[in-house]
Amino acid sequence: MAAASSRLPSAAAAKLRAFSKSGADVVVVGAGIAGVACAHYLSRLHNAKVLLVERAAPLAYTSALSTECYRNFWAGSAPMTEFMNHSIDLLEERARECNNAFGMNRCDRGRFSASDCELDVGGAL
Repeated sequence: MAAASSRLPSAAAAKLRAFSKSGADVVVVGAGIAGVACAHYLSRLHNAKVLLVERAAPLAYTSALSTECYRNFWAGSAPMTEFMNHSIDLLEERARECNNAFGMNRCDRGRFSASDCELDVGGAL
């Protein structure tokens, strides 16, 4: 680590030293949807102590700019439908665990999902 930190600017080297003292098993850089999911599952499935590093608020950049649309209807592709159903099940499980802090809603305008919801496209799409 000394060799690596000697090549870094002093502020970055100080952060690297702080991370090494954190006791984390894993450092995940970036708290977008992929980083948050990675940290969550490393912690849950592998009991890893995870340090999640982000320069701003989690899910604040491209993850916050999504249309938040999803679908589980993939005509002619049973594997894709199965994959998406599993993904949606995982999202719903996370929503239950955190009192739906991220606002998951299967029955929103313009969201197409094979569920008991009525489709309301609300005018031109």
